[in-house]
Amino acid sequence: MWEQLKRLAELGMLSVRNPKLTMHNLRLFCKNKYQRMVRGWSDYDAYNFNDWFLSIVPDMLKHMKENLHSTPISIELDEWEDTLEKMETCFRNADIDNTDVNEVPNGDIGTYCQNNLDEGMELLKVWFWELWD
Repeated sequence: MWEQLKRLAELGMLSVRNPKLTMHNLRLFCKNKYQRMVRGWSDYDAYNFNDWFLSIVPDMLKHMKENLHSTPISIELDEWEDTLEKMETCFRNADIDNTDVNEVPNGDIGTYCQNNLDEGMELLKVWFWELWD
């Protein structure tokens, strides 16, 4: 329970200075959790689809790669692992909020993120029907 309270404090949902705002945030937090339980996604996820996608999909691909049980017929195991890792990396690098400008070639973060998103989406388009295990 203390871990959950600590997490809520980190998210700014617990505050002694402004309890009214805290209750509003807590209500939204609970509402979003309930919506995710009932329908699998929340209003917040829908209104922030790009952030949701770039925070969830790379972790799903990483989990899939670490827990493989099968591969597509047309590809070997090591190639499939490389493909999943490449998709994960592309989607992680497409997140403009979590990309370090110092690591971007030429310092053009917008082009860098867009190129990674395009490459990740191309791989997703090619391998979409094989993303099951």
